[in-house]
Amino acid sequence: RLSREVHSLTGSAKPDDTSVGIAEIDAANDLLASAASEMAKSEERYRLLFEEAIEGIFRTTLDGQCIMINSALIKMLGYDYTPDIIEQVTDIGSQVYADPDERKALITDLLREGRLSAREVRLKRRDGGIVEVLLNVRLVSDEQGGPALIEGSCIDITERKRAEQELRKLASVVTHSSELINLATLDGEMIF
Repeated sequence: RLSREVHSLTGSAKPDDTSVGIAEIDAANDLLASAASEMAKSEERYRLLFEEAIEGIFRTTLDGQCIMINSALIKMLGYDYTPDIIEQVTDIGSQVYADPDERKALITDLLREGRLSAREVRLKRRDGGIVEVLLNVRLVSDEQGGPALIEGSCIDITERKRAEQELRKLASVVTHSSELINLATLDGEMIF
């Protein structure tokens, strides 16, 4: 830049080899800065997608270490924030799964299939409560093609499972009742 500025100050109309090289470097630097800016914006969009997702999103090792976890899953499990759960949970199978054998079965199936969809599992909350989730997971391979990590997402289906249980109870009462059971709207229209 200094050479170009000197040429413009002295009125030189003919750029020498040095000024052409500097101009090319300046153009390359501008392109690099633009690409870095776009990359930073893209990374921010993906970070927000991860952090603001309604579904729980995670990445773990096969042996049960939590590597990444988003806010939705942290909240589902009753923890306060990411470092809290990553530092305190050292064995997902025994600390997060309500039944550690369920995690073992999931790993076995995942190693065989490579990905699992809509798997219902019961997880333990930090306070000891149970949360039922619908889990989608995939196996991530290392450079040699061997199993390295598990990535996945889950949604809380606890309320849905409770509603299904209540419906089964109600259906059982209706089925086994010796009394006549009717269901009507407020204006007297018979529904059942």
